[in-house]
Amino acid sequence: MSLAVVIFQIFSYTSSAAILGGAAVVSIRARRVNQLLLTSLSALSIVWLEGPYDWAIYVQFHPAFPRVPDWGPFGATWQGLPAMMPAGYLMYYMLLAVMASRIASLLVSRLGWHRPQALLASGFTIGFVVHELFTLVATYIGLWRFGRAAPGLVVFPETYHQFPLYDGLAIAITIMVFTYLVGSTNNMVVQWAAHRASTPLQQALLTLVGYIVVVNVVYLLVFAPQLITKVAHLDTIVAPVNLFPGIPNQPF
Repeated sequence: MSLAVVIFQIFSYTSSAAILGGAAVVSIRARRVNQLLLTSLSALSIVWLEGPYDWAIYVQFHPAFPRVPDWGPFGATWQGLPAMMPAGYLMYYMLLAVMASRIASLLVSRLGWHRPQALLASGFTIGFVVHELFTLVATYIGLWRFGRAAPGLVVFPETYHQFPLYDGLAIAITIMVFTYLVGSTNNMVVQWAAHRASTPLQQALLTLVGYIVVVNVVYLLVFAPQLITKVAHLDTIVAPVNLFPGIPNQPF
């Protein structure tokens, strides 16, 4: 098995466990469910969209990743969806959201920014920059690669290391929303839940439901342009044959 795949899986599983465990401990001590735990649980709700998203952007994962069964949308990823994807979602989205939330706090305290604007700006910026750099490394070491991309919006076109810039924009928007949910304790969803709940537990459950709806809608919105590009056959920049030895690329 690829060493890079092993390390990435270990980091994903340990980080996601630490995030959920830490958020749960803080919630128990405070006797209220905190924002990080609610946002983390909502992040798990969009894993079902990863398969269709992968299919739309022609991404293929290293064959050494253990795969989930090809059930429903999970089977849309070419050659199968890695089993570590739920842990990867928690690790990736929540670490970046927490990082961006801390930067937003600095923008508020030192530059006098309003907190909502600071959360959105830092979330988008951190999301885009980190994701592009991480994708550069991931395609170089072969964690995953992109078989096709739209012309004019691709880095290193027609090479094994090509990747679409619009993927970074989609992920940046998603991380921006997660950053806002993590860093805002009085957002519209929280207020909506507070007005309808009679106990803290009911409020937490309603907030979680609201977060799940929000993040799924956002993910569907950022997925739509990728789907249009795929269906319209605009992905005409082609990587070399066989991104991974012995495995055919996803057909056009």
